[in-house]
Amino acid sequence: MKAQCWFNPQNKNKGVRHDYKQGGQSSKSTAEDMQQLLMTAFSKMTIKQNEQGEWFLDSGAATHVTGNAGKLTNLFPHYGRSCIITGDGKSHPITHIGNAHIPLSSSSLSLSNVVLAPNIKKNIISISKLIDDTSSSVEFTPSSVYVKDLQTKKMFARGERQGNMYVLKECLPKDSSTFDIGLKTFSLSHNASSVPSSCHFQSKVRGPNQFLESDLWHRRLGHCGRHFIEKLVTDSLIPRSSLPLTSSVKKCSSCRLCKSHVLPFHNINQRASKPFETIFSDIWGPAPIDSMSGSRYYVLFIDSYSRFTWIYFMKHKSEVPHIFRNFYAMIQTKFSSNVVHFQCDGRGEYSSLDFIEFLREKGITRQISCPYTPQQNGVVERKHRHIVESAMSMMHDTNVPISLWTEAFHTAVYIINCLPMTLLMSKSPYFTLLGKQPDYKNLKVFGCVCYVHVDAALRNKFEDKAIQCRFVGYADEYKGFRCYDPTTKRIKISRNVIFDEHSFDNTNEMPMTIESYNPWTSTQLFNADPVIENDVPQSEDSERAIQPSDMAQSENQEDPTQSSSHHENNNEEQSNDAHRYSGLIYSRRLRDRDAHSEEDNMPYLRRSQRIRHPIHRWVSYDSLSLDFQLFMAKVGKEEEPTSFDQASKSHHWRKAMKEEMDALHEYGTWEIVPRPHEKNVVGSKWVYKIKYKPDGSIERHKARIVAKGFTQQYGEDYDETFSPVIKMGTIRVIISLAVEYGWRLHQMDVKNAFLHGDLREEVYMEQPPGYTKGDSHAWVCKLRKSIYGLKQASRSWFDSFSCKIQECGFRRCPLDHSLFIYRKENIFTLLLIYVDDIVFTGNSEKHIEEAKVLMMQNFKMKELGDLRFFLGVEIDRHNNRLTLTQQKYTLDLLKKSGMSDCKPVGTPSVLNQRLSAQDGELYEDPTQYRSIVGALQYLTFTRPDIIYAVNQVSQFMHAPRDTHMDAVKRILRYLKGTAGDGLVYGKSENITTGHQLMTFTDADWAGDPDQRKSISGFCIFIGRNLVSWSCRKQKAVARSSTEAEYRCMAAGTAEVTWVRHLLEDIGEKIKTSMLMCDNQSAINIAFNPVQHGRTKHIEIDQHFVRQKVEDKEIQPIYVRTDEQVADLFTKGLTKERFWFLKGKLYMVQNHAQLEGGC
Repeated sequence: MKAQCWFNPQNKNKGVRHDYKQGGQSSKSTAEDMQQLLMTAFSKMTIKQNEQGEWFLDSGAATHVTGNAGKLTNLFPHYGRSCIITGDGKSHPITHIGNAHIPLSSSSLSLSNVVLAPNIKKNIISISKLIDDTSSSVEFTPSSVYVKDLQTKKMFARGERQGNMYVLKECLPKDSSTFDIGLKTFSLSHNASSVPSSCHFQSKVRGPNQFLESDLWHRRLGHCGRHFIEKLVTDSLIPRSSLPLTSSVKKCSSCRLCKSHVLPFHNINQRASKPFETIFSDIWGPAPIDSMSGSRYYVLFIDSYSRFTWIYFMKHKSEVPHIFRNFYAMIQTKFSSNVVHFQCDGRGEYSSLDFIEFLREKGITRQISCPYTPQQNGVVERKHRHIVESAMSMMHDTNVPISLWTEAFHTAVYIINCLPMTLLMSKSPYFTLLGKQPDYKNLKVFGCVCYVHVDAALRNKFEDKAIQCRFVGYADEYKGFRCYDPTTKRIKISRNVIFDEHSFDNTNEMPMTIESYNPWTSTQLFNADPVIENDVPQSEDSERAIQPSDMAQSENQEDPTQSSSHHENNNEEQSNDAHRYSGLIYSRRLRDRDAHSEEDNMPYLRRSQRIRHPIHRWVSYDSLSLDFQLFMAKVGKEEEPTSFDQASKSHHWRKAMKEEMDALHEYGTWEIVPRPHEKNVVGSKWVYKIKYKPDGSIERHKARIVAKGFTQQYGEDYDETFSPVIKMGTIRVIISLAVEYGWRLHQMDVKNAFLHGDLREEVYMEQPPGYTKGDSHAWVCKLRKSIYGLKQASRSWFDSFSCKIQECGFRRCPLDHSLFIYRKENIFTLLLIYVDDIVFTGNSEKHIEEAKVLMMQNFKMKELGDLRFFLGVEIDRHNNRLTLTQQKYTLDLLKKSGMSDCKPVGTPSVLNQRLSAQDGELYEDPTQYRSIVGALQYLTFTRPDIIYAVNQVSQFMHAPRDTHMDAVKRILRYLKGTAGDGLVYGKSENITTGHQLMTFTDADWAGDPDQRKSISGFCIFIGRNLVSWSCRKQKAVARSSTEAEYRCMAAGTAEVTWVRHLLEDIGEKIKTSMLMCDNQSAINIAFNPVQHGRTKHIEIDQHFVRQKVEDKEIQPIYVRTDEQVADLFTKGLTKERFWFLKGKLYMVQNHAQLEGGC
């Protein structure tokens, strides 16, 4: 016996004790590297015949064990390879693990995690496990054994000695007192008072403070099960005082209400052999209530190996293919790994041609569940339940508004990834995937009251230093907490937060329950694929996903926005007004579809009277970089004056006007002369503009004197006026190249650019307002230099600039004279000029800096850093992605047109809209109509989604009618809800063999109801980047749909030919361009150079399509109508199809979800 005893020092089988969980997955043995449980045998001991009611206390046993299944409750099958090895070397299999209840003479004892081994004939209590789990002591005497509480020294169990062993004998209980051993609770009859709690945890030997601690951790960990807490305590990751004490396995009321289910899913124990070998995926939704940003669905991706879960929120299920592409790219970049198998169901989102083709290209095997058998994808099905139950428990417990369900679900996934799993050897998915423990110290109770600090630079001395919010989660890209402000109904992100985890004050607003929330009465609410008129797809939630790096936040982390809070403020108003941001960037607006919306009663931001169009109320920039969010948070905060009287009241503008006058005098721009007789004298005026830094703060106030050139007379004070202007398509092509190759985009500004041009004509101008010498009626300015506003000023400046830049080694591009190219050996630089704004890019930063120096030697210039704001376009570059948006311009337009308070709609035009010149009465203010439509035309620079609607209303500029103005207003209503939308440029996968150009062309035959002319539409992609698009009415009436489609192909071919030549002139390799058309007859005409009766009347120039096909420059390809992207440019569509095609254009959607009509 001595040779085989566990505690014999010479026993080589001695190992480390193991703790077991229900479900039975063992840890590895450190002694023999075996998953086996070692314990002492009784086969060679001399003891009495054991009765089934006797439990032997053994100091050599590693765990509690019995061979009688009738002793156990809550049995769970054991699927591991662990077994019991007795002292004689025999192994005995373990079949189940459960709990045992032992009634004693004066109390009762409950043991947890008792191993069932049918071959073992004795009931054994492990003394070491008993002591470790209960903080108790065991005292032996020659005849008895006593189990006492370690702190109070109070005995709660007594046993007797039988031979060489000590035993506890079962007997009928005299009362209902219990001891829960392991990580349970224990109590005595005379101390059986329970402590009330919202979670109903009972503690009968601990004080109130210990109870509150356990309840607190139950909430902090998202109302997780007790075994998760047990494991974290065992691993010393959280304090032992957090152990929940209960004898009746009671759960908190929120868990009981929100985690009730009919039948559990089967246990899923299969695992892949390495990370990302198999990915499980499924979609949940639709939710009965839209989130704050309009999300109704989410999609999960679960790694089979680590069980790590990623969650993405969506407005439409059709977003899944795009989301998976981003997810796959993240795996490749972050983990240098690839997906081998993709497990999903057979629903349409996983069966689209694009998605299947993507899986095929990446070599991913798709494994589909059989119909009506979700158990085949049981991993993700159970994960749905876990996420929803945890999230709903947290929301119910803290009374958080139901509209924040995405925040709760996001937090639930964050916590689940940190919780240990039996399948993972009691390790967490986070640890399994990354090999390090997540930081549990930052966990807080979801929904608790918190106080967000406001930086001193962002508040005045009389304002509070913090604002009260509700904690709703952990930030993804920022090292901070997400906090919900019930007053403004916005999410704020900050590191400087103080939490009150025992307070859930909700007096600021009433909770929004499903019963009380009635968005609309349509039965489409619960349809599988609803089409909601008021829904504007895509939300900031869709870009939010749980990332492993987000969970290990340092205690000493810096405030991510602290540095930005100390930017120079140029006026007091900006400083006072900036407190709303305080580094808390996320800006949302609560949705409410009810006619009596909460929006009507929603308190506006403080000092809102100072802001005509506060961008942060309508636009969300969550998916963009932090720098760009800070930039947009500050742009548009100060009004630009429109007259000298307004500007003269501000010292900023007075200083700017003085600087302008000093510069004009320095250049010798004019001389004061008596007013000439019989000579034309043009007027003058001040124009004011605020220039911004890359971070969005004000760089300077700029004032400029401009001549009223519209009063000039041809042949007298001007002659030639033409000056090249950069094409918008050229700008997009160059930006696309910069993104493809990772080139920086530099921006420069020429000071008083037009003053560098000399005048050849004799021009007189009125003296500037406020700076007159003598009698302004008697004395005027005779101009020596060109000045802004003169008809010939632009030409004079461009000629001067062109000569100087070509002397520096640049050459002018013949396809666009505003593009200059420098190429020498391996050095390549591009220069774009638009009036006085200059953009540099290229592969040599050194040469760009040299070119800047040469430019500054010839002209007074100012370097503006990276390209951020150009021609009214906001540009954000983040990692390998660049976005082009016109948010400020859009909101200015809404304000100018009086549509700032309109209700958004989901599409810019109604279904099959065809406007006629004879519809309705003449509009009373045609000037206003032309002004708004002209502004909309400029907006199409980054908004191809409105080009068809704008083209429609542009047909009636000469005589607009009421119906036409209604169409304009609908476009504005659409822009109200999508003010932050724009283009996204990214890298292509492979451009070493040349750029791939793809053109989509489509025509709406006889789409014009007045002239029966057809509408042509096309768009051109370089890789995945949209660089050109068009929608216009054809010049001739087409006699058939084939003819209309063929004319459209010709228009698209002409444009793609120009793009090809531009790229070739720059020096890029080009593949054969694909011309995508959905008309087989038109494609046949392009391939077959045969004239017949139905095509001979088509103009000869249309047939250059055939020439391009023969030259192998383009290749017409048939595309199905439902995949025809250009369909967006030729007709009004349903909202579902409109948003589907809009997604094909790779447009960023940064808007906040807004309420609107149909």
